[in-house]
Parts: sequence; C-alpha cells; structure tokens
Amino acid sequence: MERSYYAVLEISCSASAEEVRAAYRRLALQHHPDKNPSRVAESAEQFKRISEAFSVLRDPKARADYDTSCAAGSVGRRRQAGCTKLGRNTSISFAKAQLLFEEVFGELPSLAVAAEGFASATGLKACAESVGRLQAVREAVAEQKGCVAQKAQADVWEKVLSERKCREEVERHLCKLKEHESSLEAAQELRKARKFSFWEWLQGDQEAADASFDSYAAFKTRNLKKDLMSAESAWMQSLRVLGAAEASARDAQQDMQRVQSCEFVSVSEAVHASTYLLGSFGRLGSAEKGNQAPVETYSLITRARDQSDLVARKLQLRQCQSST
Repeated sequence: MERSYYAVLEISCSASAEEVRAAYRRLALQHHPDKNPSRVAESAEQFKRISEAFSVLRDPKARADYDTSCAAGSVGRRRQAGCTKLGRNTSISFAKAQLLFEEVFGELPSLAVAAEGFASATGLKACAESVGRLQAVREAVAEQKGCVAQKAQADVWEKVLSERKCREEVERHLCKLKEHESSLEAAQELRKARKFSFWEWLQGDQEAADASFDSYAAFKTRNLKKDLMSAESAWMQSLRVLGAAEASARDAQQDMQRVQSCEFVSVSEAVHASTYLLGSFGRLGSAEKGNQAPVETYSLITRARDQSDLVARKLQLRQCQSST
C-alpha cells in the first residue's frame, strides 16, 4: 500500500518547515543502518523512504507541487513531477540519502554518529557520568595528568639549564669586553708616557702605528659589543621561555591535583588519557627492544586523539543543544 510523504515522516499536511525537519532528524536517526546492525537491509530501505520524503517536503516549491498533484489525484502527473507517493521501492539512492543526512547532521564518522546521534540527551549524559565516575577511568586520567605534570617539570628543568647557559655566555662576553677595554686604557697610558726624538717624530712611523692600532681596537670593540648584545638577547629569550614553561608546569600540577581530588572526570579527559597511555605503552615496548617507536604508530595515535577530540566536542555540543 502506498504511503504519502507526510505519513512517512509521521506529520500532518499542515506541518511547518521546522516540524518537517524535526521529524526527519528523529526518524533518520532511528532508522539509520548504523543504528540497526541486525536489520541493515530493512533499515536502509526505510532510511531512503524518509530521506526521499524529506527531500521533497523541505523544498517549498517541490512541496507545493506535491500537494497540488496529490489533490488532483493524477498519478501520471505526480510521477512526471517526481512527487509520487511512496510504494515498496524508493527513487532515491542510499548514497544520496546519506549525503542528505550529512548535510543535516554534519559529516560525522559512523561511530561518532552512533555515539551521539542515536542516544538521547538524558541517556548520553548519564552514560558519560557513569563512565567518568569509574575508579579505573579516574585512575587512568590521574595517571595521564601525572605524566603530563612530570613531563612539564622536566621541561622546566631543561629550560633552567638553558637559561643558566645563556647567562654564563653573557657573563663571558661581558668579561671579554671589560678585558679589552682595560687593555686599551693601559695602551693609552703607555702612549701618554712615551717620548719621541725629533727624528722619530719627523718620520711619523709611530703615529701611523698608533692610527692602525686605534682602528683595530675600535673594530674589535664593536664586535665584542655586538656579541654581548646577541648573548643578552638570547638570555632574555631563554627567560621568557622559562617563564612559559613554569606556567605550564603550574597548570599541569593544578590539573593533576584537581583530578586526584574529584569524583568525576569528563569524557574528553578519559579519551585523552586512553590515547596518551596507549602512546606511552608503545614507546615503552619499543624502548625495551632497543628501537624507537615506528613513525606509523605515532601517526595512528595522533589521528586517534584528533578523532577522539572531534567526538568529544560533538558530544558536548549535542548536550548543550538538547539542554537549551
């Protein structure tokens, strides 16, 4: 028996555009094949029927033509207009139905859709809270936060050593400049105490030697000051980097203490902990074998962490939309 597009979406003929869209979202999520792995073929056909109905009723012109043809009762005209009532088979392909689904819900991986789209806001929140309260999950997150804090502290110590080295370099260049200036002052004192004979003064050899010495001394002074300024700039940069590292270490320490004292962790924190610890285990296993972890392993872990971030953000967004 043929069913109208309105019957497929379970709405009245006077439904508004918002009601049409809401009905599609509800039914498309309910009958999507990813949601029904035990009856993929049946759910795929129903999913296509829902998509075909929505593709017509969401377009004001196509909907008006469909309503007019239905009122006229001309099957031939309805088929010609592409607005037939739905029978056993649909005219829309699954690929087009999936494109329509992604247009409405966004491009999400199947697992992400199953995790966020098919769960109610209440059930999703309860599930996230129950997972976040598990002792094993909280311990894993605390372990990950502790590793991050230790790494941040080690980074601070590394930056301290770098700053110390830069400071010693500044002191070394400053000492060289002072020694050079002291040698110039001594040379000037010797020059004042010198006495020339008339013949020596007439030849001017000493005056030329003094001019050459003064030129070389000025050149060396400029280079020493330039080296000192470069060392001071590197030292100031190392101080800024050290300050940023210390701030990151404080934040990591506070984050670790917060997790250790709380009774609940977020889904995002749990996902980050799992991918972080997975990467740590991979590096540990490779270190025991005397080899570095393969680049492919880190690439997979990075993609998994990015994918987990996407799912977590989508989950939070859906919770916010449902609460409002």
